[in-house]
Amino acid sequence: MIEQYLSALIIIFLPTRLANKVFGRTMSPIKAALASFISISLLVLAISPLTMGIWMGFITYIPCLIFIFLVDIYKAKTKVPADNENEDIQ
Repeated sequence: MIEQYLSALIIIFLPTRLANKVFGRTMSPIKAALASFISISLLVLAISPLTMGIWMGFITYIPCLIFIFLVDIYKAKTKVPADNENEDIQ
């Protein structure tokens, strides 16, 4: 069971990073995290019935997506603005 979640986390990591990067160009970090969570969730739930069934896909991938979403929200809330770093140097 643990290896199933670890492999799902590895599989989900790259698409969420790519979606977060794409959405982050036009949205705030929190909105980009939410948009990437929703889009990748829909993608996973569309593909999983073809391979393992929708319920197993939901049980396996959604907790991993929620974990990555919470990490993205935490990183967005604790991010220090870059303007403060430049003021200290000059």
